[in-house]
Amino acid sequence: MQQTFVFQKPDMDTVFSAWILGFHKSSDSLVVMTPEIKQQMLENPNIYCIECGGSGRIERKNFDHHNSGKRLSCACMQAYRWKNISDPWIHRMVEYVQFIDGDTKRSIGVNKSHAKDIFLSGIYSGMRIVFNHNLTEQFLNGIEIFHRAFQLRLDPWKHAPNLPEWSEFKIAKRKQLNRVNEYIKEINFYKTGTGKKIGYLFAPIPGIHALLRQTGCMISIAAGLACTDNRRYTTISSDCIKVSELLPDLLYQENGWGGPSHGRIIASPKSGTRLTQYELVEMVRSAF
Repeated sequence: MQQTFVFQKPDMDTVFSAWILGFHKSSDSLVVMTPEIKQQMLENPNIYCIECGGSGRIERKNFDHHNSGKRLSCACMQAYRWKNISDPWIHRMVEYVQFIDGDTKRSIGVNKSHAKDIFLSGIYSGMRIVFNHNLTEQFLNGIEIFHRAFQLRLDPWKHAPNLPEWSEFKIAKRKQLNRVNEYIKEINFYKTGTGKKIGYLFAPIPGIHALLRQTGCMISIAAGLACTDNRRYTTISSDCIKVSELLPDLLYQENGWGGPSHGRIIASPKSGTRLTQYELVEMVRSAF
């Protein structure tokens, strides 16, 4: 029986959720969510909507944990529990993905001195770099990565094996890690009123929050992963502070800011923010 899966961003949480829910690329339909079809998709109980909205509505096959006001598990943990699975390997992978998705990672395999030590998250990230301009290809290749990891019963907390099919992804990730470290001199540092270190960096590549953590920042602001019409896509993160406390002030300034229920990372509208570096930093300095 053909199933339909709808997604927005093919990150590890979204794609592993689909893997758990039984996605088969040979028979199932894959749809990239758009604003025009969002409500229709979310209200259809026969369609799997993964991290597209509808947080907390698993009975309608909406698997999400963003902007709900409640503390919800990541999407793949919701899928794992909903399917009533008891496989120890899958549970361990769910915990790993939840750890990665929660942005609590202190740079697994992202430190320059350990650039050769690529973990599963690095393989996945490298794959997304290789297929940067095709969300569907990222999703399908992500499914393949998880399927191969399952076949090998791979431990995600250990360095990824040197598989021929993953070699291109490893190379892409290592290049990206080296590029990230080249931006160290461009970081702007600040302090909050209570002395917490803030780092702001404009850079058009992923991995900036991990870099800012390495420099001792308790709160990191990463801008520039995407830019359109004087707008910069911006995320604010911390591994020990609920930066979601900034959302009321940010939403007063412009609509579209939000983040997962754990509150440790928030993001501007996908089209970017018009708020300046100075305005964002001042908000953070005043709040914390």
